[in-house]
This record gives sequence, structure tokens and C-alpha cells, in this order.
Amino acid sequence: MRRVACGTRESNEEYLCELISSQVHFGLTYVGQARSAYENGKGEHGEIARTIAVNAYSTANRFASRLTERTRDARLNGIEALRVQIESVWPNTTFAREIAS
Repeated sequence: MRRVACGTRESNEEYLCELISSQVHFGLTYVGQARSAYENGKGEHGEIARTIAVNAYSTANRFASRLTERTRDARLNGIEALRVQIESVWPNTTFAREIAS
């Protein structure tokens, strides 16, 4: 399980870090599920997994926006890793979604 590194902070920050970690793990799991579905010719299942993965990425970003220190914070590395994995399967997916938000 890939975890977002959290330092000792206020309890609210710790909870946000845990929520971010959970969403990142959830999203990475569904990226893997989508890859498997596509490889097995189950495009519909892959698209469902895609939706879940992108939603997990979006949710992790929303939680991250509530952190006190957001810029270049090590806690956010997991979100970037999730974005990279999503983009490796569906190029420009997260970029297009961020513009639309």
C-alpha cells in the first residue's frame, strides 16, 4: 500500500492525511483493475474502474486543498503517483477534469 507521509500535526491534518492515503490507495487499486479489465477485453468494466479511480484522485485533491501547507508538501506525493498512473492508462484524463472543475 502506498501511503502519503504525514508528520505530527493537528489532529485534523492527520485525519486529512489518512483520508488522502485511503483515496490514493483506492484509486491505485482501481487503475490496476482497469488495466486488467482492458487486457481481458472487458472495456465496460475498465471504464467503471476508470471512473472510480478518477473520482478517488479528485477526492484526494479536495482533501489536500484543506491542508494548511499544500505547496511541495511530501504528504501529497501519493496524489501525484496516482495522477501519473491514471495518465499512463488514460492520457489527459486528470488534466481535462481539473480544467472542467
